Order: sequence, then structure tokens, then C-alpha cells
Amino acid sequence: NENLKIKSQLDSIRLWTNSYPLELDLWYKTDGYDLEEKTSNYLNKRGDEINLSHRIFRKSLSSHELESLNECVISMIFKSTRPIRIFGMNRQFMYVCDKEDASTKRKIITAIHPLAQQAIIDSHPNNPLNELRDIVSAIFNNEEYSNDTKGRFAELYIKMR
Repeated sequence: NENLKIKSQLDSIRLWTNSYPLELDLWYKTDGYDLEEKTSNYLNKRGDEINLSHRIFRKSLSSHELESLNECVISMIFKSTRPIRIFGMNRQFMYVCDKEDASTKRKIITAIHPLAQQAIIDSHPNNPLNELRDIVSAIFNNEEYSNDTKGRFAELYIKMR
């Protein structure tokens, strides 16, 4: 059914742009024969732009800011409670938001949309997941993190191995 295909393609556009006006405008200005080609071209071009922008941002940071950014990226990937230090977070593509579970409300770091998250992950010279061991170790040795956060990282680390 043609209507179902169009609806699916529009849902894909909403997902990848998070319906942000700037992102929708960039998608609209992207060349493409149909919705599918236009979206594919947008994902390739915009993903590369975000990747480059994030790499430039990383290069501008001090070592402490870079460490903070890496903690923020790991937290974003795993949707864990945000780290205490977020001064290195790339606020162009990431932000802190509230997440409610069945019994708790906590603050997490999230990307503006899935494409930004993937581009940020891809832009790290060492994939952030490779840095997980060092970060898990740092979290366990730091009193600033709650037992909930430590437990989530322990679970994820075990699953990753």
C-alpha cells in the first residue's frame, strides 16, 4: 500500500530529525528523487557534518573537559544517570533531560536525535565503548556516583564482555 509506505518514510524522517525545525529544514534542502533517497542523502551528509563538528569541538577541549565529554558520551549511550561533571558536554548535540522509571526520576544525557548520537559515537578516535573499562573503573572509585549508577555500569560492562 502506497499510503503505508509514505507513512513509514515520514515516520523515519521524524525519527532521524526528531522534528527539530533546523533539521527538518536541512532535510528539506537535501537533494533526492523521492522521500527514501532524500532521507538517505540527508543521513549521509548530516551525519558527516555532525561528526566533523563534534571532532572539532573535541579538539578545542582541555584534558579535564575532554574527560568530562567522554563521561557524558558514555552516559548518553547507556542512558545512565548523568555524571556530576558535564562541563565538557557538547551542548550543540547533547542535553540533560529527566527520565522517569517505575520508581525513580533521574537526569540523563541524550542526543538531539539518533543521527547525532551515532555521529558522536563514530567521531571518537577510540570508540567510546572501548573506553568503557577505564570509565567503569573510575566510576567505582568515585563517591560522586550513586549505587544505582554503579550498578548500571557494572551490568553493562558485564554484558559488553
